[in-house]
Amino acid sequence: MGGLIEVRAASLVGDSHVNTGSRRQDAYALRISRERRVVNAVVCDGVGSRSRSNEGAAVLATTVARCAAQGDPDPVQQGTAQLLGMAQAAGVAPAEYSTTMIWVQVEVGEPGEPWGASLVHYGDGDVRFLGRDGLWRPVDARPAASETSATSFALPLARYPARTTRFAWEPDQLLVLATDGLSVHLDSQTKVGYFLADAWQTPPDRWTFLSQIAFRTVGAGDDRTAVALWRTDLDSLPPCGSRPLRQPEMA
Repeated sequence: MGGLIEVRAASLVGDSHVNTGSRRQDAYALRISRERRVVNAVVCDGVGSRSRSNEGAAVLATTVARCAAQGDPDPVQQGTAQLLGMAQAAGVAPAEYSTTMIWVQVEVGEPGEPWGASLVHYGDGDVRFLGRDGLWRPVDARPAASETSATSFALPLARYPARTTRFAWEPDQLLVLATDGLSVHLDSQTKVGYFLADAWQTPPDRWTFLSQIAFRTVGAGDDRTAVALWRTDLDSLPPCGSRPLRQPEMA
């Protein structure tokens, strides 16, 4: 996109899964369509109680991102059909491939202007902005679905998304898609959220980003996945760190 966007992404197995010898159940996919000037990012979190949810997360993320990049009118339906076909071929219940999904499509516009974007969200996790004031804000303040909501939590069986919304991405905002192993910490009142708000004022190199995602703190044993996008079209603006960050009030 002519250097208008910097992207960092990582997906790590959580300590609780390492301790039990289980696989990472998160996945992400990213597709950039230069001709259509569209960026598609997807993160998925396989449901832990299901035997093939790691496969479901990986296949759904890849399929939705690829089909969306190709201009398919319903990438989620394509991803769902792929999982249902896999279940039938394997002779297992489709629920064994259960996974959440966050899909964001960004329409790259003129430098310095707000860019339109859309969100389709099944299950938990979140999409958040980080402003130059160092504060994290949700793209959509409505609550995400919980595991008790069979109709909107996990594909391929969920019938409709928990959240769909249009939003604007401003030049001075960091945009982050994250599974719940990370998103619960992207809060201005937590130490991890405070640390990352400071660390991500500008794009870190890939290895630094990976080490930052690998933080350890009490209660953070789940898999964690993040796709972070910085706009670089307003480099002349003061950096995020030009304003003092608010100290967290809780550990």
